[in-house]
Amino acid sequence: MSFFRKRAVAVILAILVVLAGTYYSAYAKLGSKCSSVESGFYNGVTYSGYLHPSINGQLENISDSVQGMITICENYGVDTQEISKRKAVLDSSLDEKASISSLYSSYSSLSSSIDDLENEMTSIELSERYTQGWNGYVNDIASAQQTIKNSGYNDSVDELLREIDSNIIASYIMLNTNIKAPEYFK
Repeated sequence: MSFFRKRAVAVILAILVVLAGTYYSAYAKLGSKCSSVESGFYNGVTYSGYLHPSINGQLENISDSVQGMITICENYGVDTQEISKRKAVLDSSLDEKASISSLYSSYSSLSSSIDDLENEMTSIELSERYTQGWNGYVNDIASAQQTIKNSGYNDSVDELLREIDSNIIASYIMLNTNIKAPEYFK
């Protein structure tokens, strides 16, 4: 027990305690920051004093509008099997809170089907009522897509990753722990 009474041992133990406390504090702060940035995908990102709508909410809006488009198409005998499948994949991903990258993949796939369906519908003469509905859905989707582009979410991920890269302790923690950096929506 005289080993613990030596000044050098006490200094080394004190340094170890301080380092462990600093590491744990940095670990907790970094984990919280990563979670906070990723929550911006679901809750919206605030910058310039304005809370931008969440990407997740915009994906739900797009899905709702696509359902309206499908209904109109079915009334005119247009095949909606492909877009219905892709919508179901996006809906399932949203319900299961899939990874952000897989949500992006589902969204991209659905967007491609939306474009194809819009092109196909240009050759069909819709009634006035359905024309108004169709135009409303197309505008809602375009608005949601623009909101996604301007959401600031990917910018907040970039900012956090630059911050981590410029801090040797944060970089070390990211490499050696289970903290995951937020995913891009791209």
